[in-house]
Amino acid sequence: MQNRHFESIRKRLFISGTRAKPRTQSSLQISSVAGFHHHRAIGVWSFLREGEELKLVREPQNPFDPAAVAIYFRNDKLGYVPRGENDRLAGMLDRGERLSARIRRLRKSEMSRRRIQFEVLS
Repeated sequence: MQNRHFESIRKRLFISGTRAKPRTQSSLQISSVAGFHHHRAIGVWSFLREGEELKLVREPQNPFDPAAVAIYFRNDKLGYVPRGENDRLAGMLDRGERLSARIRRLRKSEMSRRRIQFEVLS
């Protein structure tokens, strides 16, 4: 009897649409990885897949760019968010905001600076 009661409540909640909706991520930026040839991107190219998760790591002590944000695939640095496109992301990471990134497109025949396109999500 009690199980039927709970099942009835569960069905009403499901039908009425009062279930919690999953949090959707919004796209903040789409860019291409900078510095592809200077890091491990070539060595891990065969392991990269579209949709694969990337990690953004802030490098405030970078001597070339104080707003530097490195891009990692697993433990390998692929390169950086391009200079001039990294200020907003650097600020968000500095404030402790959680960002995620993923490979959006891989282009085997393109020039190196456009081979890996990534998307940043909040």
